[in-house]
Amino acid sequence: MGLNNFYRSSPGAFRYTSQVNEALLGRHRGDLAGVIRNLGRVSAALTRNPGQLEDLVTNLRVVTGSFASEDAALEQAIAELPRTLRAARPAFANLNAAFPSLRAFAREALPGVRSLGPTVTAATPFARQLRHLASRRELGGLARDLRPTVPRLADLSRSGADFLEQGRALASCLEGVVIPWANDSVDGGAGYPHPAVGPVFQETGYGLAGLAGESRSGDANGQTIRVNAGGGTNSVSVDPEGAAEPFFGLTPLPLLGAMPSIESSAKTPFRPGRPCENQDPPDLRATAGAPPAPAGVADAAAAPLRAMERQLSTVLGDAAAPAEGHAGGGGAQRRVERAYARFLRQDFPDYSDRIRSLGEAR
Repeated sequence: MGLNNFYRSSPGAFRYTSQVNEALLGRHRGDLAGVIRNLGRVSAALTRNPGQLEDLVTNLRVVTGSFASEDAALEQAIAELPRTLRAARPAFANLNAAFPSLRAFAREALPGVRSLGPTVTAATPFARQLRHLASRRELGGLARDLRPTVPRLADLSRSGADFLEQGRALASCLEGVVIPWANDSVDGGAGYPHPAVGPVFQETGYGLAGLAGESRSGDANGQTIRVNAGGGTNSVSVDPEGAAEPFFGLTPLPLLGAMPSIESSAKTPFRPGRPCENQDPPDLRATAGAPPAPAGVADAAAAPLRAMERQLSTVLGDAAAPAEGHAGGGGAQRRVERAYARFLRQDFPDYSDRIRSLGEAR
């Protein structure tokens, strides 16, 4: 019965066996002989190292046993393998495309790699010194000492922002307003007979030198202030608006006018709510005003004014002359002061009454 069943299933088995035998013959003449010959070489090599063959069989058993114990995971991995290969193909393609550039970079970098050894050798002493510098005795100790200072420096930098802003505003004010004004000059217009001899900062220095000269000399009693008395033959009368009476005077030279005139004496607008850097520099341009016109009262007052001037000059000249037996210096100054005080007390009120009566008569 068993042989009958074997015979009935043999045709199918023999068919596949014939296909296997045909495949073993190879695709070309002599392939099977080459397989047998090489298989003999392999068998001979295996028989020369029976211990390694035994280890190979044992390890193969262990590997196949591990595969058998993880058959479910192996099945899932084999199922994911096609998708993995499909995803890996673009990566491998990009990697193959990068190889030419990588080979070129490797060729270019080869001289640098060759010189890296000498460079490291030359830099080793520096690295050793740098390590000593960063030690506890050097920078480490300095960092420890500076640790309390760093937070204070941070606070200072935060609080210094306002100070720096004020410094910036001051610098901008100097650059945009103060320095342009100091470099500007007073402009009296065309025909003004006394033009400025320099910018404002130079004229200011000249004025300070003149102020220092009024009390340049002195003695043990203190500084002597020198005063130049005014007077002349040109009588003028000024009647300011709102004054109770006009003003009279004598000038050594005729008055040409006023500089600046009232019309051009307006100050540059000052806006307290705006920073100095946004203010306009002072305008130093001006026009001359008309001179005061002599009036009849001024002509009438010329005689008493000239008489008062002559008397004052005589009084001061006699007082300044050294008395017989007396040296000059402090004594002459005291005589002048006493003579001038006597003139103001006795003679000046009489001249004032005469001039005031002329104004009332007008």
